[in-house]
Amino acid sequence: MHRRWLRAERDRFARLARTVTRTIEELEEGDNVTQGRSMDHWFEGFDAAKQEELQEEARQRWGAEQVDAAGARVRDKSKEWWQSQGKQWAEQLDALLALIDAGHEPGDTEVLDVLDGHYRWLSSGHWTPDRESYTGLGDLYADDPRFRGNFDRTDPRLAEFLRTAMAAYAQARL
Repeated sequence: MHRRWLRAERDRFARLARTVTRTIEELEEGDNVTQGRSMDHWFEGFDAAKQEELQEEARQRWGAEQVDAAGARVRDKSKEWWQSQGKQWAEQLDALLALIDAGHEPGDTEVLDVLDGHYRWLSSGHWTPDRESYTGLGDLYADDPRFRGNFDRTDPRLAEFLRTAMAAYAQARL
């Protein structure tokens, strides 16, 4: 048991060392860093044409009624509102990564608490997912190459962790 604990600690310290190394590299490169991680890639290339393309794809996948209703909720939002949404997203990702670095599992209470913030964030401005759709969103984050690429650029552990954590959140709290 002691050997397992020592190995787990070794792995945790290795993860922390990788995070510190990545942070130093990003700072030395002059990237816009939030809590040591660059989040700029989440907002690259998201112009009106790309947004319309994504909305059309969503209409085909999940139905025009739901997608159009969600679009109506954000249609007239200000630039400041969108910036605050991006900041909240980056803060949620940072919080999750800190928990991953600390060795938390996807179903841990602390992780579910961060996901509660994510769920409330989605519900307050975008759409209100149910158990099935919130779990499906976690699958989308991990399976869709566009989302997965952004998660991997943030941290390669994040997409799969988020998939599992979102499913655990949906089962436990929705």
